[in-house]
Amino acid sequence: MVVTMAFFDKVTDKAREIADSAKINVKIAEEKRRIVDLKEQAGILVWSKYCMGEVTDKDIVAICEQIKASYEAIDALNDELINRVRNKQTEPADADPTLDMQDDIKCTQCGASLTKDQKFCGNCGAKAPEPPKKPICNGCGAELSEGQSFCSSCGLKC
Repeated sequence: MVVTMAFFDKVTDKAREIADSAKINVKIAEEKRRIVDLKEQAGILVWSKYCMGEVTDKDIVAICEQIKASYEAIDALNDELINRVRNKQTEPADADPTLDMQDDIKCTQCGASLTKDQKFCGNCGAKAPEPPKKPICNGCGAELSEGQSFCSSCGLKC
């Protein structure tokens, strides 16, 4: 029975070593995830400072210019998609206000496209410009199209 107890002691010790190693590996993985998160935060901070003109290091500026070029390429591709939708559209644009893409707003700091609902730029954190206000009917409050003489909801002269 002494041989059996020694065997179980060795197995227990080995299991404890494996468990301790696993705990250490979990801690290592947590630290690696933390590093990735911190690098992402650092990148966002650097991008924000670049957009505000506060970055002068030529290597960082070069990377930020590549990012800006990618944003511009995305904007151009989005514009292409918008034009395709408009070209395929068979009814007037004002018939479906969700298809009216004239609400596209550009960030004044980095040039990224913003939606009319955004209050701050998601790329650089700059305050979004106020979207141009569309005219509304004084009688019923309905939104009016540019150049419209009469409200299509209540008939009031605009």
